[in-house]
Amino acid sequence: MTIKIFALSVICACVYMLLSESKPEFSVLIQIAVFAVLVMWAYPYFGRIIDMIYASSAAVNINSDIIKTALKLTGIAVITGFSSDLLEDAGARSSAQRVTLAAKIIMLAIIAPYITKTIEFVCSLTDK
Repeated sequence: MTIKIFALSVICACVYMLLSESKPEFSVLIQIAVFAVLVMWAYPYFGRIIDMIYASSAAVNINSDIIKTALKLTGIAVITGFSSDLLEDAGARSSAQRVTLAAKIIMLAIIAPYITKTIEFVCSLTDK
């Protein structure tokens, strides 16, 4: 698998360099296509990784909602990073910054209940 990824990267870099000067709009499409191929190659591993994470968390008695939230946040971070990089490469730096800001707000909204619970827990310790 590593050799496949390396070969794809080399091919992508060569095509990107050739197209970036003459047809920059196609260079962005190349990046999207490479990302899609990499996700398809990695897809079979996602289930195993998630199963291992859930099994490990169950072994140490961690609430599965916390694991779901962590996986959501990780997914948002990965997709946002790719989207932001893609927009910057396309010359839309301000849009990239807005995407990043929107993702941070969404992530904060997802984690807000846990922050509230943590504050309540800390306050309950000081009341005793």
